[in-house]
Amino acid sequence: DAAGQSRFPAYQQPDAKVAQQTYDSIPKIVRLAVVSGNTTVFSTGSDGWAKRRGPVQDDSVYDGELYVQGSETQWQPASALALDKGPRGQMVPADFPGVQVRRVDPPIKITNPADGVFVVDFGSNTAGVCSIDIPSAATVSLRHGELMQHAHLPGLDKPDPSRVYFDNLRSARANDTVVVTQPTSNWYPRFTYHGFRFVEVYGYPGNLTSSNIRRFAMSTGVEQRTTANFTDEVLQQIHIGSVGTQHANLMQIPTDCPQRDERLGWMGDASLSAQSMHTHFDYTNMASAFVDSMVDLMNSDGSL
Repeated sequence: DAAGQSRFPAYQQPDAKVAQQTYDSIPKIVRLAVVSGNTTVFSTGSDGWAKRRGPVQDDSVYDGELYVQGSETQWQPASALALDKGPRGQMVPADFPGVQVRRVDPPIKITNPADGVFVVDFGSNTAGVCSIDIPSAATVSLRHGELMQHAHLPGLDKPDPSRVYFDNLRSARANDTVVVTQPTSNWYPRFTYHGFRFVEVYGYPGNLTSSNIRRFAMSTGVEQRTTANFTDEVLQQIHIGSVGTQHANLMQIPTDCPQRDERLGWMGDASLSAQSMHTHFDYTNMASAFVDSMVDLMNSDGSL
C-alpha cells in the first residue's frame, strides 16, 4: 500500500495563509533490518525492493481513509532514498506496546433518518474505527462525530436532532469510504482513527443492522494498573470518564484530543496529565519514549 498518502497533515496555526490545505509533513520512509546472530541478512539498503499502489488510495489521521477494492497496480522497482533522509534521532526498538484494539463495541441504536443514511449510536465516546460487513457491491461512507445536533450548537441555524453534528471537528472530515465490488465482511480502515460516539453511514446496500457494524476501541496497549469504586455515582462517572479520555488520547504519543484537526503531542497537556496517567496505567516506558522524542527533535538553541 502507498501508506501515508496524507496521513500526517501539517497542523496549521489560525493565521497561516494556507490553513488546513497542506498535507503530508513527514517523509514516507520505511527502515528495516533482519539480523541473524551478528549478520545482517536483509535491510532497506538491499537490492530487489519493489513497490506498488495498494487498495488504500488515500489516508489521513484527520480526514479518514479511501479504500478501493481491486485497485492494486503492478509491482515495479523501488527507488532508495539517501541514508540522511528521515527523522533525526537513533532508530531503536520500541519498549512499550503499540496501538491495539482493546474492546469491540456493538451499537446500542441504529436509525434511518433519511433515504440512504443510517445513524449508528455506540453509547459513549472513545477513539477507534468501525468494522462493517457489506452484502454487495457498493460505495459506502462512514462519517464520525461525538454528538447529535441540538439547539445552541455553533453553526446550526436549524438543528436536526436526528442527525450527527460535525462542526466541532473543524476541517477534519473524519470520513472513511470503502468501494467494494463483491460481498465483503469485516472491512475496517487501517491507517486512521477517529474520536466518536455516532456514525452516519451513507450508501449502504440494504438495511444496516447491529450485526453488520461494530466499533473497535483502540489505544496504546499499556496495562491499566488501578481501578476505583465510589459510592457516589457522580464521582464514579468522573473516574470512568477520566480513564476513558486518557485511553482515547494514548496513541503512541499522548495527544490532546482524538477527534478534531489537531491530535498532537502537546507537551503541556502531557505534563498536566502525567501523574494521573502514571497512576492509571503502566505508563513509564511510553512516557520515557515521549521525552526521548523531544530530545531527538531539539534544536541547538533548545527549541523544538
